[in-house]
Amino acid sequence: MPVWVDKENYCYGQCNLWPVPFGFMPVVTHHRVRISKHDFRFIPSGHGHYKVTYTSPVTGKSWTAITNDMPLIDDTKNCESPKVKDLVYLKKVCKSWKR
Repeated sequence: MPVWVDKENYCYGQCNLWPVPFGFMPVVTHHRVRISKHDFRFIPSGHGHYKVTYTSPVTGKSWTAITNDMPLIDDTKNCESPKVKDLVYLKKVCKSWKR
C-alpha cells in the first residue's frame, strides 16, 4: 500500500512506517494469496481425460495439463469446497506437466 505525506507531515496510507520523507513512498507488502477452485479451468478432452488450466492470481501466468486422474478431478472440480491439499497437488500437476 502506498504512503503519502503532505507538507504538514500528515500521513495518508500505512503510517506505521516512520520516518517517511515528504512525498510518495511506495511500500511493498507481500500477502499470501489462498489458492481456490476458481483459479482452475476444467475442460473435458476425451473419455476420462480433463484439460486443466491453472492461472496464478498474483502474476496472471497460466499452466495447462491433461490429466486422467479422476479421483483428483472429483476431489477438486466436483466438490463444493475442495481441500487446499488437493488444490495444491493439482497446481503442481499443472506446473510440472510436459507436452
